[in-house]
Amino acid sequence: MNSRHLPFVLVIGIVAVVAFAMRTNWPGSGGLRVGEVLIPASELDQAIAEMSVGFPQFGEATLRWAILDGGYGPAWILHQRLPTASQAARQAADKWRQRLVDGEDFLSLVRENQGLEQHQDPCDFPGPPRPDHLGGRVCATVASLREGEWAGPVRTLVGWELVFLDRRFDDEIKDLRNRAGVRIARLRFEVGEETDRDAAKQAWNQLPLSGSSEILAGLPANFRAERTSFKN
Repeated sequence: MNSRHLPFVLVIGIVAVVAFAMRTNWPGSGGLRVGEVLIPASELDQAIAEMSVGFPQFGEATLRWAILDGGYGPAWILHQRLPTASQAARQAADKWRQRLVDGEDFLSLVRENQGLEQHQDPCDFPGPPRPDHLGGRVCATVASLREGEWAGPVRTLVGWELVFLDRRFDDEIKDLRNRAGVRIARLRFEVGEETDRDAAKQAWNQLPLSGSSEILAGLPANFRAERTSFKN
């Protein structure tokens, strides 16, 4: 390259970096940072894409907040604070997942995992398919499933979970997945104790926030008040 062009190239490069920094609220871009914990944008985008199947009437920011505040935000804090426990639980979940891939029955595996008898129901009590009932990340997963399908492992405030959709209720509104009740079963691999989960939830509501300007702008103002330098 001709040396006469170098200053121009450098200026263009600097402008691009500055523009990217402004757009993403550098540092901590590429997702949402809660204290030192980064929740990657790619993970949030995947959860939003799944949840939008069942909740198409809501915008991306609304879905993102429902997922995060439904336990997915605190879950990232829990898993980062207990990395060894999280890794062990994920490895256990992957082993059970492989058994499903190999053709074993989900409900039979839940009975085995929980020590249930054959006549005992391994499914959760039926309820609404909302984050306040299922948890944010499991809600997103279930929204995209059809009856008889399973998915996971997904990261939750419990640990790592494999999720099976046994049934959607109310045939008249079966296509409206945000209204029809669901009956699911879970294979859960716990991370930490209840005190660890409570501490993660507390941190979620208190630690400084940074990261993508788009994500920060979508958070409720009272949630991010005095916790970020972002201005909207």
